Amino acid sequence: MATRIDDFRERFHLKADEAIMNAEELAQLLCTTVGAIRQMVRRKELPPTAFPGKRRAVWFVGVIRAFLGETLTQRNLEPGQKQQPAKRVGRPRLSTDVAPAHFSRFGSKKTS
Repeated sequence: MATRIDDFRERFHLKADEAIMNAEELAQLLCTTVGAIRQMVRRKELPPTAFPGKRRAVWFVGVIRAFLGETLTQRNLEPGQKQQPAKRVGRPRLSTDVAPAHFSRFGSKKTS
């Protein structure tokens, strides 16, 4: 009698590159929730799905393996290399060294 492996992370390395995995299995592999996987898909942090025209999100195992390998190499940069900073989302902030003109009336009195 063969032993059954219940944890998907243990079964992942046994799958062929052409096999398909769904969002629940990907969530188990990344130790996160299905909702977090959906957010990552919306933010385009994950590779494209296997069948972009279909409603159900599934990925090829080989694509996920390549994605995880690429992510690992990005995290293991050499000490002299710097990772590109992420672009800030939202409106640009005011510079702290230059105050806008409407703030100057509170700091000092004008003599006319």
